Amino acid sequence: MALATIWLIFTLLFACLALFHWRAAGKAVRPFVFHARPRQIAPGITAYVEAQGLPIDAPLEQFVREFNQYLEVQNRSARQANLVASAGYALAALTAFVSILLAFPWPVTGK
Repeated sequence: MALATIWLIFTLLFACLALFHWRAAGKAVRPFVFHARPRQIAPGITAYVEAQGLPIDAPLEQFVREFNQYLEVQNRSARQANLVASAGYALAALTAFVSILLAFPWPVTGK
């Protein structure tokens, strides 16, 4: 009976971890949003600033695009890792549950 209790604890632990990773696979870091600077300083006065011939926000806009691409790759990788971990823990929970059944003495019927 004590052995079955230990396997029950492992079954519950692995099932909880499988559920945790399953839920984590559905979460992602949202993309970064760049808010452009207001161009209008006062009514009728519009500012336009350049740095070395480029609009001042051009490097920031490029950074935001590249950073969001990086976030997409990381989100995809984290999702796959969490799904694999969830499947592994679910298989471990199933194995522990089968071990519970094997821990009990089953009557053997013979001829």
